[in-house]
Amino acid sequence: MVETVRRARWRQRVGLLASAAAMVALSAGGALGCASANALGTSRTIAIDTRNGPGYGSVQYGDKGLLRHKEVVLTFDDGPSNTNTPLVLNALRRHCTQATFFLVGRMARAYPKIARQILRDGHTVGTHTWSHENLQKRSASLGRNQIERGIAAISKALRRPPAPFFRFPYLAHTRALLRHARRRDLAVFSIDIDAVDFRTRNPDRMHRNVMRALERRGRGIILFHDIQRSTALGLPRLLRTLKARGYKVVHLIPKRRGAPAADLVASRRPANERPLLAAAKAEPPADPLRTAAPERKAAPPADPPRSALASIAPPVRKPSSRPPRQTQPSARVARVNRRARATPRPVARPAPAAAAKPIRRPAWQRRALFNSHR
Repeated sequence: MVETVRRARWRQRVGLLASAAAMVALSAGGALGCASANALGTSRTIAIDTRNGPGYGSVQYGDKGLLRHKEVVLTFDDGPSNTNTPLVLNALRRHCTQATFFLVGRMARAYPKIARQILRDGHTVGTHTWSHENLQKRSASLGRNQIERGIAAISKALRRPPAPFFRFPYLAHTRALLRHARRRDLAVFSIDIDAVDFRTRNPDRMHRNVMRALERRGRGIILFHDIQRSTALGLPRLLRTLKARGYKVVHLIPKRRGAPAADLVASRRPANERPLLAAAKAEPPADPLRTAAPERKAAPPADPPRSALASIAPPVRKPSSRPPRQTQPSARVARVNRRARATPRPVARPAPAAAAKPIRRPAWQRRALFNSHR
């Protein structure tokens, strides 16, 4: 028995060493990039207290002084993608830069290995609902279901709960869902700068949008989409430009781990899960080994006493002695009535009889009649 436990511990240690060696091999290129002077890196890390669901981002929640001058936070939405997200991760790895990824639940379920790679690279993984719907066009219950299903799917892909960071699709929040985020201790993130990478496939245009907004604001939370080709191809040049112009990247992490997903709304469960849900809510079956006692019919309820009926019956209202109030029509109504009585009604005349419709004969009959009269 002792020898079996020792072998199990030895195999566990060997597995941990193998996984560590794999992570080192995956990040070898990033380590070389960090050693160079051209790497952007991460200047500092800020731990966010997510209690009561605070909001960040000047577009919706105001500037709370989280960042200093020339400090930026890189955020990526709508992923992971099997084609563009690895390019984004490679660019960040070469510059030793950490970012925040807001994943969509069904995308994480489709590509769980890429989702776990994001976590292994040291990035923060938040949530972005289950299917990226506009929650302002849905009911509050369906909105809560979207949030919780997204957290559940991403937790399954990561094999651990994600960070309690959340971003509304299309930045479309509602008061009810903001209250739900406060109850769940989810920090809600808006943006300061939009790369507008979903409107173009040109990396140069995406680069120009970000730098113009940064020169105007000087700092902020930048919104990218790692599923867009313009971001995947233009991010290496953008990171080099940020380094050349003196900008610094800040990494956001939560102070506490995220809570697991709450129970899903029963009305939105898949059809094959509804019978299971009904069976779970039903009473447990009786033990077949025990003899069940015969059921007894319940006796009909006895008539309540008169005193109880008197206390329950509503009091009888006495008829009022006042005469009913005579309502007089207004002067305008009286004037309209007088005009209606004075105006003679038009006499209904019978409709004229419809004229007989001429018979339209076929062409061959007309030709026959014409030839017969010649």
